[in-house]
Order: sequence, then structure tokens, then C-alpha cells
Amino acid sequence: MDMLPPSGIRAASAAPSFPNDPSAAARQALAAAKPGDGAVDVAELGSQIAALRAQNPQLADSARAHIERTLTPTQRGELSRAIDRVPAPEKGPGAGELALDVTQIGLDIAGLLDPTPVSDGANTAISLFRGDWAGAGISALGMIPYLGDAAKLGKLGKWGETIAKAVDFARVNPGFAARIAPALEGIASAIRQAPLDKLPDGARQALEGIATKIEGHLAEGARVADAARTSGIPEAKVREIVATPKGERPSPSTYMSDADIAAHLKPFQESGAVRFTSKSGVEKYGTLGPANGTFTIPRSELDRVLKETGGDLAQVEAKLGLDPGTLSNGDTLIAFIKPGDLNNLRVPSGNEAGANTYWVPGGRTSGGVPEATVDVPAGTRYTPITLAP
Repeated sequence: MDMLPPSGIRAASAAPSFPNDPSAAARQALAAAKPGDGAVDVAELGSQIAALRAQNPQLADSARAHIERTLTPTQRGELSRAIDRVPAPEKGPGAGELALDVTQIGLDIAGLLDPTPVSDGANTAISLFRGDWAGAGISALGMIPYLGDAAKLGKLGKWGETIAKAVDFARVNPGFAARIAPALEGIASAIRQAPLDKLPDGARQALEGIATKIEGHLAEGARVADAARTSGIPEAKVREIVATPKGERPSPSTYMSDADIAAHLKPFQESGAVRFTSKSGVEKYGTLGPANGTFTIPRSELDRVLKETGGDLAQVEAKLGLDPGTLSNGDTLIAFIKPGDLNNLRVPSGNEAGANTYWVPGGRTSGGVPEATVDVPAGTRYTPITLAP
């Protein structure tokens, strides 16, 4: 089992200290970003500004203005991208304590599966190191085979609360997420391997809930990484957008260039769009979906997938990220909207009514299929597409 050991929890490296004068702070950042040949290392300069921003955002903005006056237009663009790529610092108090909490949970759960005292001995050491004498006493009980299991199960409520806090914290802190990922993976794996059917119902349900919470978080992390890789949006920015409540997410124009947006929408403008919806819904409401924005894919994408799969509906569903049976349940309408009938074509923002928990920024589904949003008021013209079973 790959648990994060105490030695794997490293203290954050000391951040540079900057003078309070913007001009002096700018000179210090530039000096740090210039190696012996005198050329500006833009990536390092971005790190310097990000470190200054963490200490004093207003001072950082003023210093950046001083710095940019010494750069070429190309370097200024590179600097903006470099700053975006700097991982967000671990915000809020207790990041180190939270990481230790997660580690101790992993060791406790390892001890439930392993009758040897190794895990509990390590856990006791962590408790003593932190000055948590009560926790050390409970962990030490586990060093006596079987006697400690009941004491550990008594901590299930606290475990659940800690994991929930850690997951919420990790959603907006890429550095913290990477730091605790091995421990979370180990905890979920241990729970899934445990003989849960031998535990009381309450304990079994609590442990299953912890594993489900962790697995959901890890799956989201994978989606975020994929979205960052395919869209070119910095992963920290993708995490920030996904964690923003629906209805408050920023416009794609704030994190995608005009050229990227135009390139993304071009297949829709050339081949038209396809909307998957229910026949019963269209009959009841008279529209293909929410009037102010519904999700579509390019017609060319559907044609490509049909060709690749030979028309096998199960394979088409898998490639397009549709639920199994969607194309064969008899109630699905595949509506083709011609390019000239597309109304307010745009990259999805994640604020749409149809944006679910799997939505990621960048204009692709969680499965990597291009998507765009269009308005479909009553009367929108479309042509039904019939797929052979």
C-alpha cells in the first residue's frame, strides 16, 4: 500500500522577502531572474511575481508594472503565461496539519488490515510529534492485536470530516492536492480491500462513504489534468474554474484567446451542430433544450465517430460520452441544426443548466469530445437524424 510517510511531508521552502517599495521590489525580482548572461528568465520572473503577490497583491501589481516597462511585447506575453502556470500557494491555515491528519488516517486503516504493529507504531510517533497525547493513546491501542480495532472504529466520524476537509482544500490548491494524493489513493485502496462485510453496518457505511469521497476527488483530478492538457489552460486555472459555483464561473474569453475560441467554433460553423435530447421532452416543452443555452457537438464529429465504429451504437455512445442505451432506448432525438440556424454559438462557460459535475472548461466534454453551446428557442429549425440499429 502506497501511504505517504511522515518523512514525505516536506515543509514549504522559504518564500523570498521583498522590500515594500514597488520599484525596489521590481529590481529584486529582475535581479533574481537574470542569470550570468544577463538575459531575463521569464519563467523565474513569473515565480518571483507570484511569490510577491502571495505576500502583498497590491505591491505585486505595482512592481509588475515597473517590470513590464523593461520587457518587450513578446516577453510581456510570456510573463503573463508564466504567472498563470505558477501553482497556487496552499491557502488558509493548517495545510501541514491537514496533511498529517490524512497520513494518520491512512496508517490507522492500514493497521485495520495489517495485524502487525508497524502502522500503529508510526501513527503513535506522529501523534507524539504533534503533541496529541490522546491520539497517541488511541493509536497505541492498535499495537495490541484486535484490541485497538474498536478504538479505531470509534474515530470514523472524525476520519470522514477530515477527508471532506482535505478534499475540499485540495480542489483549489494544486500543490496540496499533489502532496496528499498518494495517501488518499492508499486510503481508498485499503478500504476497498477490507472485509467490510464483517463490520457493523454503521462502520461499513462510513468507510464506504470515505472511499467514495476520495475516489470522486481523484477522478475529478484526472479530468482536470486531461482538460488542462487538451485545452492548454493552466491546470491551476482549470481547478479554480471547476471549483467555482455554477452561475459564477468566468467567461471563456478570460482564459481562452480569441484565436483559440475561433478555432474551436469553426467545425460547428462549417458542418452544423448535433443535439442529443429526449423526444418526450421536445413534445412536452416544444424546444430542444433550455432556450438560453444547450450543449451540442459538431456534425463532423458525429460523422467521424460513426465511421470509426461502423455504426455500432454501443461504441458510438462510449466515444461520445453518452450513457449506455441512450441511442437505442427509443426516446432519444438526434437533432441536426444547420450552420445558418445556429443561434448564439459559443464555448460553454459551465454556467449552463445542463452543465453537470463532470463539466470542465476548454470546450470539450470530460471524454474529450468538442462541444459548444447554442440557444434553442421554440421554433429552432432542425432535422432529425436516424441511426440504423
